Amino acid sequence: MARHFWGWRLVLLAMAMLLAGTAWGTARAQYPPPTGNVTLTSSITAPQTGDAVTVTALVRDVAGAAVAGLACTFSIASQPGSDASVYAGPVNTDLTGVATTTLQVGSTPGPIIVDATCGDFSAQVSVVTGAAAVQLPATGTGPASGEESPVLVGLWLLLGVSAAALGLLVARDLARRTRR
Repeated sequence: MARHFWGWRLVLLAMAMLLAGTAWGTARAQYPPPTGNVTLTSSITAPQTGDAVTVTALVRDVAGAAVAGLACTFSIASQPGSDASVYAGPVNTDLTGVATTTLQVGSTPGPIIVDATCGDFSAQVSVVTGAAAVQLPATGTGPASGEESPVLVGLWLLLGVSAAALGLLVARDLARRTRR
């Protein structure tokens, strides 16, 4: 009797674990926890060649308050040519947590990535100059209209089979109880 008692409960537990794993994903903690962040933005994201762009770093602590007096340095991480430049600093953040610099985009069209390091924090911003021919990666066509993804179909199939197995175990358990 004990073997049948636990059978359908184990199937029910397995179904609950399957649903919990697929529905909510996983959570991960960051160690050590962050003490704040820096957000890097540009005044123009698609300037013409030869233009100057203002790059702004906004530094906040863990509570979201502005961090004043923190030294920020700027550099170009990548560029399509060799004549883009940025004022490296250091530039101290003001009372609102903002530090600004100027990026000269140069004469070659394409993406320029600017780095900012403010204390322990760092960030990047991308500026695409001129008529850059940026190749986007192939992402596939996706399912056709009305078509479901194979993973979703597989999960529904697994859920249906698990529910059917649970129903059979419960029915068998009830039939054995009524015979006695």
